[in-house]
Amino acid sequence: MLENISYAVIYIVEALIAWQYFSSVFNSKYSRKISGTFLITCYAIMFIISRLDLYWLNTISFFIGNLFCICLLFQVDIKKSLFHTLILTVAMNVTELIVIYTLAWVYKDFSALTSNFTSLIALAVTSKILYYLTVLLVIFLLKGNKES
Repeated sequence: MLENISYAVIYIVEALIAWQYFSSVFNSKYSRKISGTFLITCYAIMFIISRLDLYWLNTISFFIGNLFCICLLFQVDIKKSLFHTLILTVAMNVTELIVIYTLAWVYKDFSALTSNFTSLIALAVTSKILYYLTVLLVIFLLKGNKES
């Protein structure tokens, strides 16, 4: 149960990071309340899918969910939405893999990361901070290029 709550919090954090990215790069079509509700709903669906513990399915649902959010909630064409969704997906996967391999090296046992709740929290916090910093860097590099 505690693990499910932790993963739910992780998905909320990911939704907030995505929201900041989308809002910094694109102009919204709807109010914050409507956009926020839709984004949280998409991330709730991604959370449910993630409970199947299939890495490739999580990556695909992350890509499709974010693409769906960008296309429906923001003023952007399909090519740019695909590009920005790919940026988020790559950033998410790379930051998680960096942290996973670093912690696996520290623990000397990859299975310790998946079986130990403390390791899960360390992995989640570290990878989300790194993901957030990566997204902030991308936003900074795109500064002044907000879609009209």
